[in-house]
Amino acid sequence: MDVLLISGAPPYPLNDPARALVHYLARDLGQYHYVIDLVSFFSEPEDFAQIPRYERYFRKVEFIPRPELSPSMLQQRIEHPEIRFPAYADVTWSPQMWSSISELVTNRHYDVVQVVGGIEVYEYFHLIRTLPNLFVTALPSLQLRHELEGVTSNRRKQRQLQQELDLMRDYESWMYSPYQQVVISTQEELHLLQKMAQTQVTTMPPGVDMDYFVPTGHEPQIPALMFIGDFASHSVHSAARRLCEVILPVVKRSIPEATLFLVGANPPDDLREFESDSIVITGEVFDLRPLFELATVYVNPLTQLLEFPLDILQALAMMTPVVTTPEICEGLELRSGHDILPGSSSAEIAENVLRLLQDDKSRLQIQINGREQIHQSYAWDRVARRYEALHRQLIDAR
Repeated sequence: MDVLLISGAPPYPLNDPARALVHYLARDLGQYHYVIDLVSFFSEPEDFAQIPRYERYFRKVEFIPRPELSPSMLQQRIEHPEIRFPAYADVTWSPQMWSSISELVTNRHYDVVQVVGGIEVYEYFHLIRTLPNLFVTALPSLQLRHELEGVTSNRRKQRQLQQELDLMRDYESWMYSPYQQVVISTQEELHLLQKMAQTQVTTMPPGVDMDYFVPTGHEPQIPALMFIGDFASHSVHSAARRLCEVILPVVKRSIPEATLFLVGANPPDDLREFESDSIVITGEVFDLRPLFELATVYVNPLTQLLEFPLDILQALAMMTPVVTTPEICEGLELRSGHDILPGSSSAEIAENVLRLLQDDKSRLQIQINGREQIHQSYAWDRVARRYEALHRQLIDAR
């Protein structure tokens, strides 16, 4: 099967879900006799230095400079529906990308065209309209909505976020409509897009590299909890404070030596005030595996799903047992009480954390179950199989 991949970003580094999707799909679909061409936007000169890491998975790799999009450029498309899906190169934001895609689809045969990204790549539908096609994306309006909910005192910031949110919602109401299939990763995105856009929508999870996230068998030396997130997000920030102020103190009443690791970018000053012998704030960490090995339990107390909870899948792959909320469990192919322990309240979360810290046999069983379930449902080769089935479905429909 010959596939054209149009991507908003190169396939590396792999800490970005969209980049990882392009990388691993190309790697694993190649085992099923796929031939894949990649044309991608790039932003940094070092993106070229990463090409040797993945070029063997593609027949062709072509980079195009990513266009700088201003709010006025985006607003113009909203105000002039006739140019929302350009029919000519000179109307597009990147005539160079248009030219590259046009040359490829004219001179080569493709069974499927897969677009991965967002606003920066949606506009080339005219060139691929006669081919089976799908658009893999994430909805930025969800993140913006949660950010807006967290800004309560800064009126200027509220206005700015509201304008961005209105803009994204407008785009999301029509941007995906002509595509044969739209693929998102969470149930919340599915419900939102089904309400807004007249298109076929399905969910597909990201995968986990089971050859990368491999536990060493190291046993944590201290009873430790861990949580990962971008603390600039209001919801993540609130969840971290909940861990520090409520959940950890309950755990420490029974296990005084318990420690909490907060891992991720943008920890604000009010969160750093919690730093102590019992609370370690690391900042952003590129390789999470050693920290998963240090943690006895991974705790995610979020009650709103901002994006697919890849942190939970990675923790389970590393055999770090997980306690989280029912909201985060929704839509995951994980068995409650068997692969993962959910808690509806801070008290329930603390109770489940204590169970895992105090019951070695129970913890070991959850560890074994969790990694096995990730292998069965979320290993990249399994996700690639799902995409292969979807590609064949799109071809049959045409």
